[in-house]
Amino acid sequence: MDFLDSIREGFNNRVDFKEKRPGVWSVRAPIYHEDGDMIDVFVERTNGDDTVRLRDAGLTLMRLSYDYDLNTDNKRKIFQEIILKNGVEEEDDEIFIDAKTENVFPAMMQFAQAVAKVGSMRYFGREVVRSLFYEQLDEIVAKSVKNVPYQKNVAPVPERPELEVDYRFEVNSKPIFLMAVRGSNKAKQAAINFLEFRQLKLPYRAFVAHENLGDLPKNDITIVTRAADKQFTDLDNFRTDFPRALEAELAN
Repeated sequence: MDFLDSIREGFNNRVDFKEKRPGVWSVRAPIYHEDGDMIDVFVERTNGDDTVRLRDAGLTLMRLSYDYDLNTDNKRKIFQEIILKNGVEEEDDEIFIDAKTENVFPAMMQFAQAVAKVGSMRYFGREVVRSLFYEQLDEIVAKSVKNVPYQKNVAPVPERPELEVDYRFEVNSKPIFLMAVRGSNKAKQAAINFLEFRQLKLPYRAFVAHENLGDLPKNDITIVTRAADKQFTDLDNFRTDFPRALEAELAN
């Protein structure tokens, strides 16, 4: 049986083929992205007579780029994880899978699932970025801090383990306590911790790195502003201003 016939049989004849050039066909089959658009699939025979390649000609990432760019290391990492976990490959932004002719239909379903997951990144993009906030902050800190010793997840007062700071930087006589704030609860916790440290007369400088300061309720902005010595309004602001703030503290 020819591989096109295998695909046709797998879809119960609900499929059309159009030869784009000799040996390469576009496939119109009932496989869809989450928004209802049909998934782009091209099929061609590879060097081996018994092997075919299913590919998207780069159209999945082109389609995704209209409103979601893979413009950070973390986004690209998630994309590569989707590719790896779904058993397909990617080269030069083209997603593909090779299969024996007798397995072409299961391979097409596997390919379609992978492409649909990549396409759905636009819908969970905001959640992905948010879930990576702490990871991105770690990366910025690691790149910004050269000769300053620091620790993560530290309780400056051993008998008060609940008063934990996300980072402690050893700067002169006053360490910097940095709290990473994502959302209202973390903003309140940062303010409480800093005020408790003040009551205990600890020497420290209070820094806050926000995921997005503008997303917080006004009352939370007020309490964290009163408690902090310096705030960074979002990750971009932290990336550019934290190294300078660190140098300023070292110079004091």
